[in-house]
Amino acid sequence: MSQPLLIGVLAETPWLGLSSGVLVLAYSLATQGYRVLLVDGDPGAGELTDWARARTEPGPSGASVRALLRDGRGIPQVLDVGLAISRELRDGVAPGAIGLIPAYETAERQRPATPGGRAVHALRESLLGVTSRGEPFDLIVTLLPPATSSLGVALAANLPDALVLITAPQAGPLRRSAHALKELAALRGGDLRVHYVELDPAEDWSPTTSQAAWLHHLQAVPELRLRPSGQNGFMSMDTDRALLDDYNDLALHLREQLGLRHPDPTERVYEGDALERPELVRDGFAQMLREDREGAFKFFTQSLAGRAATRMSTMQAALAVAASPETKTEELLYVAWYAGQKFRLAEPDPLADDMHTVGARVLSEARAGRAGVWTVRAFIVAADAKIQLAALKKHQNERVGELDREALKLLLEAAQTPLDSHTRLRLAKTFAYHARVAGDARNLDLALSFVRMEVDSGGDGALSRQHAMDVLWDFSLATQEPHILKLAFQHAEAIREESPAYGRYYLAALYALSGDKREALKHLLALAVIDAERFEMFFEDGDTKAFFAGVNTPQFFKSVGPTKGVF
Repeated sequence: MSQPLLIGVLAETPWLGLSSGVLVLAYSLATQGYRVLLVDGDPGAGELTDWARARTEPGPSGASVRALLRDGRGIPQVLDVGLAISRELRDGVAPGAIGLIPAYETAERQRPATPGGRAVHALRESLLGVTSRGEPFDLIVTLLPPATSSLGVALAANLPDALVLITAPQAGPLRRSAHALKELAALRGGDLRVHYVELDPAEDWSPTTSQAAWLHHLQAVPELRLRPSGQNGFMSMDTDRALLDDYNDLALHLREQLGLRHPDPTERVYEGDALERPELVRDGFAQMLREDREGAFKFFTQSLAGRAATRMSTMQAALAVAASPETKTEELLYVAWYAGQKFRLAEPDPLADDMHTVGARVLSEARAGRAGVWTVRAFIVAADAKIQLAALKKHQNERVGELDREALKLLLEAAQTPLDSHTRLRLAKTFAYHARVAGDARNLDLALSFVRMEVDSGGDGALSRQHAMDVLWDFSLATQEPHILKLAFQHAEAIREESPAYGRYYLAALYALSGDKREALKHLLALAVIDAERFEMFFEDGDTKAFFAGVNTPQFFKSVGPTKGVF
């Protein structure tokens, strides 16, 4: 993270166990990999400070919270408490660092005078500058004085980015909390994100039980609850299940509510993919590029370029590569090649606009002579990107402009160049995509000639014939001309022997496209028996929608396709 997120924990009234709970909160976040800086922000109590100094070696000299508030400057003292917390909890050392800034230099059991806004802002700047082994902390968790104290309100007003307010559900505590928030807002002069937590020992706790009281006093409802656990102090932390469960829950809740990025870039990519949050994928892969470029591209090849990866995650990685100032031309072309093949015309996607931007840069690199052996592939990537954007614009009823014509020029230019096996088949497929956007079949023979060249040159015959089937299917969709459909039927029947699932899949699709639903259903049922995965793909494929036209109506088997003779 470029700058730590500062979270303040503020209770309406102090209770034994809150300090223990904050330690569990920090440990829980650190086990997820976050570097956590704890701040004992209550010089009048100093429970975290007393605990840390009794269990850790003296850290480098530096200023305490009290000194920073008093002097308005200085380098904070940071105690390394990760090992001490793990011993207290009788658990392993968390992978993320845990530091603690003490509340005072010498124990003074009274709170300092209420600081002004300038002093609190200076304290904030000091905290944000603290590092762990040269790296900034991800999170700063500050235990603040109670909301009933003027020091607590002053610090809560201008120190944190987000505030956890803990209060009991009775009228008195809620009323005092509401008053503290009004004072806080007046001091801050702006909005502060507040997460409300109910302090409640009930065994059968439900947020609805006290909802009316919360709404009456705070116009809010609790997000979760903490039990007043930890009554036996720090020594019993490892056996206090309520303490451990509640503060672990609080850690997970804050991570979700605050949208915290996973500190490990690889996990951030996976998380962003699972949550469909493209910014996490791009950010995670960008960090991977900075930290281990070779490892990042290995990860791209193994995890993001394959069939199982989503189009979004592959594209976000490509955008991260394009944005990296250290990117070489061949690296950009490599990721663009694989990102481009994730797009399908049956699934128009706004990401096609980003792909077109990357394709334009790839083409620029090729025209400048920097693409080397990748030059032809650069033409295909750029053409494919133009085709995908044209398909998206057609889907959105927007003007396509010159995109399809520009793409065709690039494809024809690529066709005049010696091609390797993989490039030859990709070019054939891209010609077929172009046919679907342009709505004509004039380049069918040219596309099929590249497939035949692959067979003649000793390439994988079965794979080449499957590519020929893909090409014929796209041209059939493009025009639905009888002679092309006939050729597609013949080829699908021919490959049934060596590729039964492939043949059945396309026969079902072709018969549906031609209006014979009964025959299409026979092949689809046969496909379900021989290849369950491809059978599922049929239902997810936007190109097979002709089969589902009229479903759940008496006209399902009566729908017709091309009226010109196909057979």
